[in-house]
Amino acid sequence: MNFHDVPLTIEYDQYAKNKRTAITLYEKETGEPFMVATVNLPNVILKDNEVLIKNYSENQGVYEAMIAQGIIKPGVAVDLDIYRAELING
Repeated sequence: MNFHDVPLTIEYDQYAKNKRTAITLYEKETGEPFMVATVNLPNVILKDNEVLIKNYSENQGVYEAMIAQGIIKPGVAVDLDIYRAELING
């Protein structure tokens, strides 16, 4: 995917505490970590194919970019600038 004109690779992992999907983005050219796109809020109920996307601070705009690039389907806000979203091919 691309974000702010930076080519990125996507790594799907799991949060240790509850095995939910974690998404980390890395700079394609250098392999350096760019951002963690997800947050883990254990009190929010999610389906197996859902994630919580952090869309504020350094992540502002990543939710919309991931939708536009076919990585997630739009969801609903569960908190200020945190969105529940369904993974398309995670």
